[in-house]
Amino acid sequence: MTRITSKIKKGKKELDKKKVERTKHDADIALLQNGIQDLTAKMADLQEKGRDVDDELDLQGNDLDEYFRM
Repeated sequence: MTRITSKIKKGKKELDKKKVERTKHDADIALLQNGIQDLTAKMADLQEKGRDVDDELDLQGNDLDEYFRM
């Protein structure tokens, strides 16, 4: 009987650890998603600014991405 109860306790402990890990991962995922949204907005702003410049740079789409990557 004690073996069974100890196995049950061990199983509950492992489940609790997994729940804690899952909540940490959820927080990390939310943080990364916010970061992606911020970067996407900044990239859209930069692309818009790149289109606003008439004579200085005439880059569109992938060319603009490549310019900012360099």
